Amino acid sequence: MNSEESNFENIANSIFADTNPFLCNWDNLNMASKKGLVKTNFRYNTNIFKSVVQNEDNNVFFQGLILIKYLVGLIWLCYYLFTTKDFIFLLTIPVSFVFGLIIERFWHMRLLLTLLSIAIVIFTGKFLNLSGQYYWFLGFMILISSQIHSVYNTFLTEVFYSTENKFLIGIDKQYIAEIYDCIKRRKHKGPFFMH
Repeated sequence: MNSEESNFENIANSIFADTNPFLCNWDNLNMASKKGLVKTNFRYNTNIFKSVVQNEDNNVFFQGLILIKYLVGLIWLCYYLFTTKDFIFLLTIPVSFVFGLIIERFWHMRLLLTLLSIAIVIFTGKFLNLSGQYYWFLGFMILISSQIHSVYNTFLTEVFYSTENKFLIGIDKQYIAEIYDCIKRRKHKGPFFMH
């Protein structure tokens, strides 16, 4: 047994031994990840993404999504403010950040939260009799934030579950914040440490 296998066994046992020993084997963990039975939440930091994802196309796609969010949001905001002089619309900026933080925090329920957030925005807008621009703007910001976090986690999951060694690097550098074992409905919170 080489040191890489032994390190993986130590780490896997420290994470899964009490709740799901089945996942202490690399093949089982890798298969469970591919089937979506184990979901990994990576600390959200675009510098981590840039340093880890070697494929330039992936990096351009991810950075492009972030750029679309900011540029389209800014253009939309400026256009609406100049045409209507409705400065209450500026309150959508902190509201969109709050929804973005909620989606980031509960990333594993992202689809449900995205739909629920948009429903809340529409219901609140109707209740307060706000312009349709409020719904569209906040809906766009919520959807694009959800998409950015999905892309981030999808790419990093592909990278770190490709080999045992890469998984260990993710643990060692503390890129992995949480691992959800959807088989046993358990959440393992980081930081995980190499032994």
